[in-house]
Amino acid sequence: MKKVTRRKYKTRRDDGWSNVLTGMGRLKYDKSIYTVFNLSTNLQDETLEALYRQEGLTRRIIDIPARDMLREGYTINNDIDGRIESNLKRIKFDSTLFSAVKLARLFGGSVIFLGVNDLSESLEIPVNERLVKQLFFAKVYPKSRVEEKAGKFVENPMSDAFGEPEIYTLTNSDDSQIDVHRSRLLFIRNDDLNKMGLTGDWCGDSIIQSIYQAIRTYSVGMKGLEKIVYDFVQVILSIPNLQDLLMTKEGETALSNRANILDMTRDIANILFIDSEEQYMKSSTTVSGLPEIVDRMMTYVSSMTGIPTTKLFGQSPSGMNSTGESDIRNYYDDLVSYRNDMISDQVDIAVRYAALANGIDPNSITWDWNPLWQLSEKEQADIDNINSAIDEKYYRMGVLSSDEIRKIRGFDNE
Repeated sequence: MKKVTRRKYKTRRDDGWSNVLTGMGRLKYDKSIYTVFNLSTNLQDETLEALYRQEGLTRRIIDIPARDMLREGYTINNDIDGRIESNLKRIKFDSTLFSAVKLARLFGGSVIFLGVNDLSESLEIPVNERLVKQLFFAKVYPKSRVEEKAGKFVENPMSDAFGEPEIYTLTNSDDSQIDVHRSRLLFIRNDDLNKMGLTGDWCGDSIIQSIYQAIRTYSVGMKGLEKIVYDFVQVILSIPNLQDLLMTKEGETALSNRANILDMTRDIANILFIDSEEQYMKSSTTVSGLPEIVDRMMTYVSSMTGIPTTKLFGQSPSGMNSTGESDIRNYYDDLVSYRNDMISDQVDIAVRYAALANGIDPNSITWDWNPLWQLSEKEQADIDNINSAIDEKYYRMGVLSSDEIRKIRGFDNE
């Protein structure tokens, strides 16, 4: 039987827009085809720390969202005599959480080690909730001081930590190390890249990694603006036979002395002494369009960070009838989403351990984040007046009793 051979054809793909007449999308004619995205170098912890400590814009990008998402705090419901809240205040949990969120934004992740006294002989043993006697400290560790310990992994497929290590090694400031079970740790991450399988460890990327180009563009632009300010006014002194003077050493010295005397008299006496054949003039650099360029750079950085310019740069809203309220509301919505996804579960663990430590059934305790958007006194007064009119109407109609109204409005607990 004769063997049939198939002719091999070279595959060519022309996916995308192209135009033969204009050259758009054509390899030899469209220069934009050669523009590709290249992977930039991952920022190291040393670089990130230097940026945070020495670059003001980076610090604001890290601190402002962390402070805003936590500043209103949370309310613990059914907290008997406020014991849970007092315990969390005693171990300074809120300030520790604030530091942890900042470290997570800067380095990609952080861990809070909770000091739970459950009479266990080793920190590598899971917390025994039936024997919790005390919650006595909360300490934060940056990503660089937290390592996954090879060994046993979470085997429960129903757990959010399925497939992750059970033991982590924490390095203290004196370089001593302790191995701790994950049930004693709160994991604060900047993103969920680890859940998506895009990172090889327990945390994600620094927020600075994806916006580094925007920060650099803004900083370089402001540095250039600084140079323009320094060189804004240039003094021009026209001296006859200048070229001949520069040909001799004596001429160079005389010219230098002349410039120094001219500068001194202008600064001290505000009087210029020039020869009749000399000409003195000033040339200023044109700065038209600079404010618009700066505004565009600020908008660019703001869009990359998700922080409104009113927050990030302290710039007043521009435009007719512009208050910036919609930008702030959208910004708060983003913070609430991140807070619910990345922090709520960790706070829930801390509240649960604090309840157990104070002899309270944790299943009877709930807690809620306080809203970020706070009404002004006038807005709150208007709402109270409307509710009051509605309550009075329902009371007169017999729809609600006074006790029911008090319960609805939250007055029954006062």
